[in-house]
Amino acid sequence: MTDLLTSIQAELGLPHTQVKFTSSGALPSAFAVTDLACASIAAAGQAVSEWLQLQTGRLPSLEVDRRLASFWFATSIRPVGWSIPPLWDPVAGDYATNDGWIRLHTNAPHHRAAAEKVLGACADRAAMASKVAQWAKSDLELAVVEAGGCAAEMRSWAQWQAHPQGQAVNAEPLIQFADNSHQSAKPWQGSVAQPLAGIKVLDLTRVLAGPIASRFLAGLGANVLRIDPPTWNEPGVVPEVTLGIIPGGYVYATVGAGLGSVFDQGGEPSLRGVLTPQVITSAATMISGKNASKVRLRMMSLALVKSCTAM
Repeated sequence: MTDLLTSIQAELGLPHTQVKFTSSGALPSAFAVTDLACASIAAAGQAVSEWLQLQTGRLPSLEVDRRLASFWFATSIRPVGWSIPPLWDPVAGDYATNDGWIRLHTNAPHHRAAAEKVLGACADRAAMASKVAQWAKSDLELAVVEAGGCAAEMRSWAQWQAHPQGQAVNAEPLIQFADNSHQSAKPWQGSVAQPLAGIKVLDLTRVLAGPIASRFLAGLGANVLRIDPPTWNEPGVVPEVTLGIIPGGYVYATVGAGLGSVFDQGGEPSLRGVLTPQVITSAATMISGKNASKVRLRMMSLALVKSCTAM
């Protein structure tokens, strides 16, 4: 875990400060998930501490509980009187091919439809397994992806290191920065309890990393607006990232200074009066799962169109 935290600190430009970790145990996984959870939370906490020191002159102490960090990386919800829908579609998962293994991601309806377009309708995992077993893993991956689905040949670590995509990923920095120094700094409006108060965040992500990141910022006082696509249909993860519904219209909820999500009654996003040019340009942070340059272009176009429409 120390190596993970040190790497993250170095990439973020944070001081190589020792962080106290308490409790014990780890999530069951072939990967060091709990170590990553602790290192990520420690780095985020350290960044907040450094921000508070910059504003107040005092550096808060930092401590990470391994057990709680593991829980947060699993789920933040404990249902009382209701159950969370299954996280995975019934046929999603890992399957043996005639030359290895492949993972099929079928949570989204269109992804399952694409897989079944290639393999045929499958009522359960047994039916899917018998059909997948007839394919070579690379051929099936290509066929499903070309049909608009989501599938990935499973490789060993050595195979991934030698693969062009693996090499491309390894060549990228862990965190990539772009200079935004032309933006004028605004006076700090926060407090020790809500250090990010007054900072506006526009979140255009769905599942799961983006909404949880913006929820973290909202918990520290940031004013977050998250916009969900109307066709999102993964019920197993909806409760984790949707905080409340006002019947008969829009969806709004608050965490910290506020996190809201917007729909209209017809299932289409109602952005009129919400995603205005002022909202777009006043956001200090935008979170997106898309290509950054394309998102900037779309946001600029939207702002321009709305400005012209208002004239």
